[in-house]
Amino acid sequence: MLAFLALWIIAAAFTWFPIVGALLRVLAVSVTFVAVTTGFGAVILSWWRGRRRKNAVAV
Repeated sequence: MLAFLALWIIAAAFTWFPIVGALLRVLAVSVTFVAVTTGFGAVILSWWRGRRRKNAVAV
């Protein structure tokens, strides 16, 4: 979590330099998007697998 925060703080610190600031923001958005998407997918997958096992045991 701190790594993402550090990435965003660094991106915010370089807003005075347009090209580097924009590239760092794109990097921060990309890394955050991948992390959130992966985490959300893992939650959905574990919920689906757990629900499937419950039904198999109940039968």
